[in-house]
Amino acid sequence: MGINSLVSVVSTTAALIDSKGALAVGSLFGYAKGTTGRAAATQATPTSTAQLKSWLKDNVAHNILLNRTYDFTDTKSSVTETGCKPWTCSPNLQLAINPHNWCLEDAAKVTVTYKKAGTNSILVGSNKTILGKELQDGCLRLIGSTNIIIQNVRISDINPQYVWGGDAISLEGASKVWIDHNYIKSIGRQFLISHFDPTFKSQSRTTTLTGKAHGRELIQLYNQFKPSLYLVVINNSTRCNEHHYWSFYFVGKADEITFARNYIYHTAGRGPKVGGISGNTQSIHVYNNYWNDVTGNALEPNNGSRVLMEGNVFNKVKAPSSGGSAGTVFAPTSSSMNAQCSSVLSRNCVSNILTGGSGSLSNTGNTAAIRPFTASTVKSASVMDPSSVVSYVLANAGLVSFNVTVLKQVTIHASLGYSFTAQPLAAAPVMTSFLAPCSAPARGGTTAVPHDRVSVPPCSCIPPTNQRTQPGATAYFLHPGALNLAAAVDVALPPPERVYVEEPP
Repeated sequence: MGINSLVSVVSTTAALIDSKGALAVGSLFGYAKGTTGRAAATQATPTSTAQLKSWLKDNVAHNILLNRTYDFTDTKSSVTETGCKPWTCSPNLQLAINPHNWCLEDAAKVTVTYKKAGTNSILVGSNKTILGKELQDGCLRLIGSTNIIIQNVRISDINPQYVWGGDAISLEGASKVWIDHNYIKSIGRQFLISHFDPTFKSQSRTTTLTGKAHGRELIQLYNQFKPSLYLVVINNSTRCNEHHYWSFYFVGKADEITFARNYIYHTAGRGPKVGGISGNTQSIHVYNNYWNDVTGNALEPNNGSRVLMEGNVFNKVKAPSSGGSAGTVFAPTSSSMNAQCSSVLSRNCVSNILTGGSGSLSNTGNTAAIRPFTASTVKSASVMDPSSVVSYVLANAGLVSFNVTVLKQVTIHASLGYSFTAQPLAAAPVMTSFLAPCSAPARGGTTAVPHDRVSVPPCSCIPPTNQRTQPGATAYFLHPGALNLAAAVDVALPPPERVYVEEPP
């Protein structure tokens, strides 16, 4: 469901893309404002994974449209070697590959087999726009690159059963990076990491990140980008609880990151971890994000981190902050704390809220954390009241659909006959006139399917076939992100029931 140096990370949603002239959409905000990718270049679609890899790596400006899944899984061989079992819980423990002798001597030795594609990232040069659809087992590594847009891309299935299996997006001295409306899942290591390469002297970097990242595969509500049925699989994790621990890690030198309007769910830690390298500093503006069902910590500040958090929602989060005192964090939860921002920002901050039995934002009242945030992009940030965040993020985070010429059918299956109602996405008024409610039968026959999945006859909502968008218009086709299934998942479907989605090709 994720970051950047001079980076802006913004929300994410999925869709069918009309390959005729789709461009990066939305208005960029945050530290990476001014990033253009390569909008002026003629848009082109790679015909193979080899051509895509070549375009990403070279020094030529490219405007790249991904019109299908580019699967790098078998572009490199598999490796079988000795790894380790770092923890002792069971079942579904995440094992570890052993790079640089990471495994402790007393850790049980195990045989691991993994795909080299996940541990050999694809290099991305400067001046690139990468627009929708999917990279499977394809990690992106930006070393000293600048002016990059990564939008509407799903990155998945990178050796998820192994620690050190691969990071989805790695930033090393990169600048002007816009990571927007993407969906990241099933990753062995970090969804996004901004760090340093000992051989590369990184400078100040700016990133804006908005997106969706989640750490387990038990419930997939927003899987609209996979062209075929997604198989539900139990996810391996460090704590054997099917929640991914390695989420985001920002430790670069002089990082400036906007982390806004993201949906982070079913994780267990590093959400994000910030700082920890002597001499490095990270200024992270974190606002209007929604953390949901986190069994460990969300924020983990360390030395060098300066984090300003406002207007965020933490629901069922064990530790919204790890409470470490090495970093500096200001995360207001009251009007009096909000007012403490005015002397630096020329505006009040916006409170964060804690719901669903979440823990506390401990040790997050250090006003020194506000002082580095003097940039106009922070002062003028449009921070929503937290009461609007959940509905906004659920409706807008993830892959987006644009330039859709024909609305597509999506079938929702509910296990064991639980019913639900489909509702239109508020942000897409063009849908409201023809998205009809539907519900699954109260009970039905079962069908044997892979991974011991049990389903009932599907409930189908099919928009009229003659409903099309106007040329150049923006519209949302019916996809899981447009359905309000949260109540069904939280209430009607107690574990270990499943909800899964299918988008016909």
